[in-house]
Order: sequence, then C-alpha cells, then structure tokens
Amino acid sequence: EDQTSDESYDYYYDDYYDYSYYDPYIGTADILEEEVVRDDSEYRELVDKILVAIITPEMTDEEKCQAVYDYVHGIPYVNVVYSKDWKENGYRMLYDRAGDCFGFYSASRLLLERLGYSVIELQNINGFTHVWCLVSIDGGQTWLHFDPTNWSWGNDGDICLLTDEEMGAYGMRHQVGNQ
Repeated sequence: EDQTSDESYDYYYDDYYDYSYYDPYIGTADILEEEVVRDDSEYRELVDKILVAIITPEMTDEEKCQAVYDYVHGIPYVNVVYSKDWKENGYRMLYDRAGDCFGFYSASRLLLERLGYSVIELQNINGFTHVWCLVSIDGGQTWLHFDPTNWSWGNDGDICLLTDEEMGAYGMRHQVGNQ
C-alpha cells in the first residue's frame, strides 16, 4: 500500500553538499529502463525478506529507521538508474545491490513504507540533482530527513531522521570541512 503523503513540503538548502566532489567524467546516469511488468507481490517478497533480516519486534521506530538506513547505506553507489519508476528502480537497487541517489531514495521508500511510515521525495537541484526523502514515523506530525546515499567520497555522519535545523548544520559542516 502506498502511504506517500500528497502534502507539499517546502525545503531548500542551497549548500546541501559541496558540489566540487562531483566527478565531471561520470556525467549523467544512464537509464537502463526496460519494460518490466511486476505485480506488487514481487516487490513485497523482496522487501519482506530484507526486513525480516534487519528488523526485530522489540525495535523502536527510530531503531527500525536506523536499520533501514544502515542496510541501504551499505549498497555501493553506481551512477545508474534502472527505471524512471521509483518502485521498479528501488526493487532493482535492492536486488542488484547498486545504484545512484534515486536508487537509494527508491529502495529506502520501499522499505520504509512497508514498515508503515510515510515518505516524501525531496530533490535539490543546484549544480546537479540529488534525491533523498523525508520520513514521518508519527503519522505525519513530524517530517525528518533520511538520506542513506553512499557517496564515493564518504559521508561525515548519518543523515538518518535529521530535522531541518540538523540538516542545515550538516550541510554547513560539510561545506566548511571541504574548503
């Protein structure tokens, strides 16, 4: 069941990442879209298999999100998009264990929504496009940043359930630390 919120969420942070690390030789991602017809049971089967391996009944909502973050963050970054459809892209990311930021978002969304959390897609378009998400673990009262993208140059901290204020501070640390 798709639990994505149709609500609008305005968030724009101009210096989310230091774009000097963007590799001009990689260029744009190739879209390897092929006609795929899957019913929802195929998505659920893969997602449920992963969740059974990483989630335990006694975990809090925050611990479940951290487990999803850790699992998806452990997938290598490869500059490829399997499909323009987020659900198919997320499935292929989880199945093939490689993908770009859209894949990290899509895979996270599949897992988080299956756990019953609401997810909103976010994009930062400033020099290059980056996709991550907001997740609500309290029924839409609070929205927190969730970005398990495994950057080739490394992360200087988890972006798992960060507030807007924490996200801004993360961006400033990242920018200042790389000048």
